[in-house]
Amino acid sequence: MELCNVTFLPHDKTIKVPAGTNLLEAALSAGILVDGACGGEGICGKCRARLIHGNSATPNKADRNFFSKAE
Repeated sequence: MELCNVTFLPHDKTIKVPAGTNLLEAALSAGILVDGACGGEGICGKCRARLIHGNSATPNKADRNFFSKAE
C-alpha cells in the first residue's frame, strides 16, 4: 500500500495516509477538526485546500465547482 505524507499548515503537523485518502479523513487522523458538513463527499467545499508540493488526482466536477481556473 502506497503511503503519502500530508502536512497541515499552520498546524505544522505531518501524517502518513494511504494514497487516495480524502482530505477530511486525513485531517481527522491528524487530530485536526474540519467543519466538513458533507462528510468528505466533496460537495460542501469546507475542506478546500491548496496543494503546495506533490501530486494530486485529476480534479473531478465537484472539485472544479470550488476552484477558479487560476486555482
